[in-house]
Amino acid sequence: MRQLGTAVVMLARSALGVAMAVILLTSTALAFDPADLKKLKETNECVECDLTDADLADFVLVDANIRRSNLEGVNLQRADLLRANLWGANLKGGNLEDANLSRVNLRGANLINTNLKGANLKRISLKGANLAGSDLRAVTLENANLRYANMERVNLEGANLKGADLFQVNFK
Repeated sequence: MRQLGTAVVMLARSALGVAMAVILLTSTALAFDPADLKKLKETNECVECDLTDADLADFVLVDANIRRSNLEGVNLQRADLLRANLWGANLKGGNLEDANLSRVNLRGANLINTNLKGANLKRISLKGANLAGSDLRAVTLENANLRYANMERVNLEGANLKGADLFQVNFK
């Protein structure tokens, strides 16, 4: 009987160890890569980088090249991304409130459930981008390219769409 009790305790300890390892591995896997953030800061370029959940609020990333990077959950509030290349980037669930995204290339980007409230999106390219469920209240989308974009359940209250190309946009 004593051997059974010892076996149960050992099994419980093993399970606890495995659970702790899983928690540590998942929390690290969900965070951005510090080397990628350093590269972006130093060179203004980070192609196919992992910047998941990075805090880039108020950053100046004018003409930055961040294409095909993972920026899921990123904080770019009030950041200046004038003419940046974010083609094919994943910004799902990010905060870009009051950011300057004028003339940014976000073709084919994932912007599902992204906060873009009050952002400057003049002449932005969102061709084929997925903005489903995003907050675009009070944004400026003057002369923006939204061709083929998915804008299901997007809040456009107070948005300026003057001259925007809305060909084949999905507003369902």
